Amino acid sequence: MSKDIEGLLATAADDADQPLRHSVDDIVRRGRRSVRHRRLAAVATAGLTAAVAVTGVAVWQGDRNDGFGPAEFGRTKPAPSVSPLADAEIIKRCGQNDKEWLESPAAGDDKAGPIDQRWTVPLKTGRGDVFLAYLVSPDRTVIGTCHMKGKTISTGESSYGRELMANQSDHPPQAQPAAGPSENWTRVPPTVNRLVAVPPNGEPWEALVSNGFFAWGIPDPAGQQQVLVTIVGLDANGKVVFRAKSAISPG
Repeated sequence: MSKDIEGLLATAADDADQPLRHSVDDIVRRGRRSVRHRRLAAVATAGLTAAVAVTGVAVWQGDRNDGFGPAEFGRTKPAPSVSPLADAEIIKRCGQNDKEWLESPAAGDDKAGPIDQRWTVPLKTGRGDVFLAYLVSPDRTVIGTCHMKGKTISTGESSYGRELMANQSDHPPQAQPAAGPSENWTRVPPTVNRLVAVPPNGEPWEALVSNGFFAWGIPDPAGQQQVLVTIVGLDANGKVVFRAKSAISPG
C-alpha cells in the first residue's frame, strides 16, 4: 500500500517519473511539523495581540495611518449641540456687544469694522437663546467670539471679544496646569474633523468641530476648574493629525 502511494506521488510530482527522495512517513512527519509551526505562529500572534490589549499600549508614528476609534478612546461624551439660531440672528444679537468693543481701547489694530451680514459664522453651539459663536470678517483678518444667554445683553450674561486671526494658532498650546488654557485657541487645521480631550482619568469628551473651528461647549461665566488633558485631532480616516497636552475648561 505504501509503495502504491509513493508511486502515485512520484508521478504527480515529477514529470521524469523519478522515484521520491523521501518516504511517505517522511512526508507525513513534515506535514505534522508544518501544522505545529502554523499553530505556534497563530498562538504567538494571539498572545502578542492580547498583551497589547491588556496593557493599553498605543503605538503611533507620524507616517502611519493608525486609527484612534472607539477601541482607543473607549466611550466619549458627545460633542456640544449646534445652535438652532440662524447666522443672521446671531450677528444681530451680538451687534451691541460689537459696538461697545470697537469703542474700547481693546480694539487696537482691529480694522475690520463692525460686524454685519457680510461676516460669516463658521461655528455656533448652544440651545435656545443660549449660544457661543465665532464670527469671521469678510477678509478673514479678524475673529469675534460672542457668548450670550439671552436675546439682548440686558437679559442675560454675555461676553464678547475680537482678535486678529494672525495671532491665532491652529494647534493646541503645550501647557502645564498652572499656565491655564489658551483663550485664543479656537482653530484647528482644515484636515481635522474630530477633536477629543482625553483626561488622565475619566471619560474623554468630544469638541464640536466646524469649518476649521471648534468649541468644547458653553463657557461657565462663574469660572470652571481647568483640566490638564491630552488633545487629539483626527482626520476623516481616523489618522492622528496632532496630539498635545493642554489645560482647558470643559465648557
